[in-house]
Amino acid sequence: APSVAAPARAPAPTPPTFNLSVVMPARPVTPRATGLPGPLGPLGSDEPIPTDIRTTPPLWHTTVIAGHRGPQAPPGPVSRGNQHEASAPPRLDQVSDSPSHDAPGSGPPPATPGASGRPPRSRRPDYVLTAVVGVLFSLGASALLGLAADQTSILRTSLLLGALLMLSAAAAVLFASRSSLGALVTGLTALTAQSMVFLAPIHAASLTEPWLQRLVSTGFMLTLAGLWLGGSWGMRQARRAGQAQGHAAFRLTEADRTVGSTPTPPPSRRRDHLLSLPWVIAGLALAAFLLPRTYLRAVAPGVQTGPLLIAAVLVSLLALAAAGASTARSTLGARVIGPVLVLAAVPTLSNGMIPGGHLVSRLLPHGPNAVVLAAIGIELMAIGWGAHVARRQGRANALARLRSGV
Repeated sequence: APSVAAPARAPAPTPPTFNLSVVMPARPVTPRATGLPGPLGPLGSDEPIPTDIRTTPPLWHTTVIAGHRGPQAPPGPVSRGNQHEASAPPRLDQVSDSPSHDAPGSGPPPATPGASGRPPRSRRPDYVLTAVVGVLFSLGASALLGLAADQTSILRTSLLLGALLMLSAAAAVLFASRSSLGALVTGLTALTAQSMVFLAPIHAASLTEPWLQRLVSTGFMLTLAGLWLGGSWGMRQARRAGQAQGHAAFRLTEADRTVGSTPTPPPSRRRDHLLSLPWVIAGLALAAFLLPRTYLRAVAPGVQTGPLLIAAVLVSLLALAAAGASTARSTLGARVIGPVLVLAAVPTLSNGMIPGGHLVSRLLPHGPNAVVLAAIGIELMAIGWGAHVARRQGRANALARLRSGV
């Protein structure tokens, strides 16, 4: 009888096989790192390259390409210039984040020039303007004096002298504010005109116009030349002295602000003020003594101008120039003596309406007359005022430059 055998054992079931290509979408094959040193594995490692860009430094920091060495980023935080994507190619790191300066309007805004960056203003227009005005002023002042020398009418003479005052004051302020070259040209123009009279064969008799003959006989052109030649030097020196005062005032202010510093006061100008009065008086007195005795003989027809006459005229010219140059130290003398001369001539110009008409003729028996005396006073006042303006402007300009840091 057949023996009852044990039941046959069934084979183990085979586990199911899942095709991932069907169930899940294709996943890119991870590249293998070959020859990468450092933190990515040893040379020849077959480990997969980490692809998490949040925790893995970019490959171009460490990848070495044959024949080319990539830029090596320094350790530490990434700079602003390298704030690109981690997977960016190496060449993008070499591109500047700043906008291109070649593009219009992309460059930095132009800096506004400050006080120290501006070029100095050219003074050539000032020289040209003052030179032209100096020539016109010299001729105009001489013409006004020649017309006023004919004392036929008190009103006419007064108006002409008033016009001379306004013209002289305007010219002096212009020369003081722009350039003292105008004052120099004024004196040279008057001196040239006077020299032409000296060089003429018959001197003043060669002139045809009556007012020109009266003008030459007064000697006003020589006086105008001397005063304005000295006044030009006085204005120039007064402007420089004003600049020095501005520098001293600025240093005094800075020293006053310093704790523990005792500022030194500026030197007193009382001596200059006191010396300017006798300086002007001495120059005018010497010219008043020499000119009437030598000038009229030098311009008289038929008189040979010898060396003594020429020397006396030159000394008178230098004395007048010294009176005008006194404004370099102080304008007090010119601004005081000028009005005094005008007031001394007023009684004579009034034709007896004001007492004291014989004062000028007693003090100056040989001349000049009252019209020339008033004109000299007017020119002295104008020169003194011009030098005063030049000094103040020099001081103001120096302070402005120092405060602006130039």
